Amino acid sequence: MPESVDAKIMAYMRGHWPSDVRPEWRVRDEEYAGLVERVVNDWTEEADRERKFLRLAGQSGSGKTTQLLPIAEEMMPRSVLVAARKFVQYHPYVTEIENEYGKENLRRKTDEFSTIMMFLTLKMLIEKGFNIILDVTLLDVAVESVLVNLLKKENYDARMMMVALAREISDELLLFSATMPKEIAGIAKRYMHDAEEISVGTRNAGADSVEHV
Repeated sequence: MPESVDAKIMAYMRGHWPSDVRPEWRVRDEEYAGLVERVVNDWTEEADRERKFLRLAGQSGSGKTTQLLPIAEEMMPRSVLVAARKFVQYHPYVTEIENEYGKENLRRKTDEFSTIMMFLTLKMLIEKGFNIILDVTLLDVAVESVLVNLLKKENYDARMMMVALAREISDELLLFSATMPKEIAGIAKRYMHDAEEISVGTRNAGADSVEHV
């Protein structure tokens, strides 16, 4: 039987963020479904179902979460925020792991669990049509393509992507957006001084020379 998409994604997550906790503290595949359902129930009580998706991406320390996330939450206030850090508390053995390895190592010791939960939770939220703000750096191309296909299948309005760069990379604040609606223009005005806009192609229109797959 061909391997399912979920199984392939889970294998990818385990390969990139392997768990090195005690074997008895690792989450089994069959446990994830119940945990995802619990997360979705906890996070969606006040969320709208308008099939809107906002993606934040940037390097650690770039200001993605501290600077851009509050703006995103103003723009889409009744949305589900999905970030790997939010899943740690749902690990069945979070107390045992923290006691064994220390609070300072808790995130690293639960990376495998959090990234698997993040993908499976995203999948369920998209299938149910909830508004989503995704706060995570870019993943492998194969994982990203699965996410894009899920959004297309469910007719989501993927409104924009904002990318923040760390100060060590550039002395300038750069904002990249596929389109420039008034909300994004407002962000630029609020956080940038003497901003210069560079447009490629026709403003707020797709490029005819680009094949979308």
